[in-house]
Amino acid sequence: MENFVKTLTVIADLVGYSLTEEVIALYLHHMQGKDLEAAAVGLQRLSRSLKPGKGFPSVDEILESMGDGGSADEDKARDAASLIVAAVRRFGSVRQENLVEEYVGPLAWAVVKRQGGWLAVCESLTNQNIGLMQSQWRDLAKSLCSLNRHGELRHIELPESTAPNVKKLVADLCNKLPPVKP
Repeated sequence: MENFVKTLTVIADLVGYSLTEEVIALYLHHMQGKDLEAAAVGLQRLSRSLKPGKGFPSVDEILESMGDGGSADEDKARDAASLIVAAVRRFGSVRQENLVEEYVGPLAWAVVKRQGGWLAVCESLTNQNIGLMQSQWRDLAKSLCSLNRHGELRHIELPESTAPNVKKLVADLCNKLPPVKP
């Protein structure tokens, strides 16, 4: 911790940033559970491109510089979006969502849930918009990675499926129709 704080202080002096105890405490809070020695090395890497008066490294920049942010999140996000497309092709809009969830994994499934559920994802994906949807899912997955890293990811529950109700309504309507004469 001491090396990280010392490096943070030196870089603040380098760029002319006023580093208070409160700011240091905030950085330490956000770096909680991270390897602070690796973070200090990452800060040293970042210092090569910093110029006086041009800003101070954010926590995300520090995490990325130590290999615990940006590029890893991008890889995970790209994989999650690809898995969603592959699952749509493999499973279609099956009702056994547990199989799909197991296939795509937790990050891709979180994307699916935020897009309205598996059926909504299947209905929204077409051959014409596959690139657009995959890009949107990748961006959402990357955001979810970032929220998770900062402890701000909320679990969401989807509403109960309305499909059984729709089937019942259709069946009831069919029963009310007069029989078709041959």
